[in-house]
Amino acid sequence: MTPTAAGRVDPQLDAASLYTLLRLALAEPPSNLVADWRALCDLAERERLLGVIWQRSASAIRSAAPHAISVDWRRRAVLLGLHVEQQLELLVRCLDALSAAGVNAVVIKGAPLAQRLYGDFTARPTLDIDLYVPVTERAAAARVLGELGWRHTSGVAPEEENFHRTIGGHLFRLEVHSTALDDPLLHRVVVPVEYAEVVVDGHELPAHTGRYLPAYLATHLAKHNEKPVLWALDFHALWSTLPEADREGAVDAAREVGLGRHLEWGIALARDIDACRGSFDAARSALSHLLSALATRGDAMRTLRLMSFASSPIAALSVVAGRIWPVAWRQSWRDAPEYFLRRAIRWTYRHLVFEHPKATADRVASRTVVPLNADGATARLREGLRTAPVWVAPADGAMEPAIPVFGLARVVSAEGRSIHSGDVVVVRGEVGQCTLQRVVSSGDGGLRLRADAYFKRESLVSRAQLLGVCDLVDVGGEVVPVAQRPHGSLGLLRAIVTTRIGAMARPRSI
Repeated sequence: MTPTAAGRVDPQLDAASLYTLLRLALAEPPSNLVADWRALCDLAERERLLGVIWQRSASAIRSAAPHAISVDWRRRAVLLGLHVEQQLELLVRCLDALSAAGVNAVVIKGAPLAQRLYGDFTARPTLDIDLYVPVTERAAAARVLGELGWRHTSGVAPEEENFHRTIGGHLFRLEVHSTALDDPLLHRVVVPVEYAEVVVDGHELPAHTGRYLPAYLATHLAKHNEKPVLWALDFHALWSTLPEADREGAVDAAREVGLGRHLEWGIALARDIDACRGSFDAARSALSHLLSALATRGDAMRTLRLMSFASSPIAALSVVAGRIWPVAWRQSWRDAPEYFLRRAIRWTYRHLVFEHPKATADRVASRTVVPLNADGATARLREGLRTAPVWVAPADGAMEPAIPVFGLARVVSAEGRSIHSGDVVVVRGEVGQCTLQRVVSSGDGGLRLRADAYFKRESLVSRAQLLGVCDLVDVGGEVVPVAQRPHGSLGLLRAIVTTRIGAMARPRSI
């Protein structure tokens, strides 16, 4: 265990720690295997079990752990609970506004799930608010959220959209989905989103529920690279409280949509968790299986896992197809050659040419930088451009490699300037977000734009949405005109060839 800058440790999830955490989360007496309660507390927070454990085993922690640890555990659990309460307040406002606008939204996981599984909506921490909205209502939903102060940060319907809002120095995140699983590897799996009105802290919320919920929770766990123990405990808590008839219905529902093996995997994990009610020696095999199932995996292993759970060879091939050519990019099969050529070129560029982040403190300190993903970015940019160019930090990697996410771009006023194809501009989106994009064409109807990192995904904006024009890019302290930065397949190929020729020309040391 390695100390961190904050004085905590970087805990490792081993069999003894997992066993103790699960016993505490199951309201069982803690094991005698705890060597370091501080590390266990840190581990509980990392695995998102802090609140559940404190709710179920506070008295056991007070009696077994050092006083300072139990006080700190309680403090952290209370702070997490306060954050969840704030999330609930924001969620209620969003649902009220969406309903008034005729938008149908369903809460995925979050406070209703915590209320159902643990009897206390503050016990289960959530990193973001998840809403399911029918794809036909996504534009209206984005408009309503923008009016409420949520800033769009990434994503385009029908894919997942992300929104941020900062209140009192705290960042809150909200995600909008139009499919339950929202994963390109599972694009062929259609899971109906059933819901029921659930009362949480006096508020009626449309909460995700029904026959498909167990299969959804199991698949949600299986499809992620990083899987906190909380998500396995969530499934265990749901499955262990279902009557036998509901379990049979859930199994039938999972098989109907091709998630039968995903559910079987989740049920096996639930049995492993139950094994921790017994002795450590008796639970060794179950703990080994849990550690393997919950270990962080790369994309290749994630793909193989989902292929192994597929209901048929065709379903397994669809997982591979979703990895190789995501559905979002399939506008036409005629685009396949160009897509794969672009992908191969970008892969080669990333491995041979692409710059890496360097120390930026000095260059950032020497100038005022406006992060495009910050609240008030539009107002700050407009105000600054009245007198001088403004340096901005990209909101994401949409303009890579021309403008890396760790780079800076200088923006000048667009007033009095002619806008041409190939120019890089900053525009304000319909829901208030600021983005860097490249001009595809310019005409009386407005500007047709596209981000370099996306394949044939264009948007039309009015000139009134134009905030400025990018002229320079700072990458690791090297400032060059944006026109000289590589973009497009030919530009990337040229950079690759130039890099290789330069490497061959350099004298080799003996």
